Amino acid sequence: MATHAAPHHPCVAVIDGQRLSRECLVQVLGASAKDKWDVQSFATVTEAIEANDDQPLVAMIYIHQDLDAEIAAALEAVSGHDVRLLVVTDQSKAKLSAVARQAIQSGVRGLLSTADSGFKILYSAIDFILNGGTFIPPELLLETHAVEKQKSGLDVLTERQAQVFAKLKEGKPNKIIAFELGMSESTTKVHVRNIMSKFGVTNRTQAAFVGSAWA
Repeated sequence: MATHAAPHHPCVAVIDGQRLSRECLVQVLGASAKDKWDVQSFATVTEAIEANDDQPLVAMIYIHQDLDAEIAAALEAVSGHDVRLLVVTDQSKAKLSAVARQAIQSGVRGLLSTADSGFKILYSAIDFILNGGTFIPPELLLETHAVEKQKSGLDVLTERQAQVFAKLKEGKPNKIIAFELGMSESTTKVHVRNIMSKFGVTNRTQAAFVGSAWA
């Protein structure tokens, strides 16, 4: 009689130096994701990585203070390992926004503030990162001075960039945008890069999201 191995679920490590909040998160996440993820509990990132050979695919670190230093330490700990880092913090959205761009450039795959993110958003963030995404609330990546100076975020675009953005928002690739607007593909790529830079985002999906929110 053939036997079937139990399905292998990706590991989500909940990392928090404060025991009470760590245990609460593990219980809630574990109950909600029991058929999708294996949720484990650790006090440090290093502990999570060294615990066993089945390294966590997503390491969710809950930072209560010293945001910059803790992010740097977590990134150093996961360096060389196939671990996706999600940062959850009690710091305000303004403080988180100040470090968001550098954190993403350094390899963080998700950022959330407990001040305005509930459990459903946390669950969605973990699920999105497990599936290869990067979960960053768009407002964290906006350039504050650009938002303050413009009545509408779309005002930062030139007329030609606005035309390109309208096509980008529809999900069209550069080749199609170039054809429909009568320009070269290389010129289209330049416009797309400039649009992302002006919106303060790092990819086309975020640009479409932020631009749509502003429209």
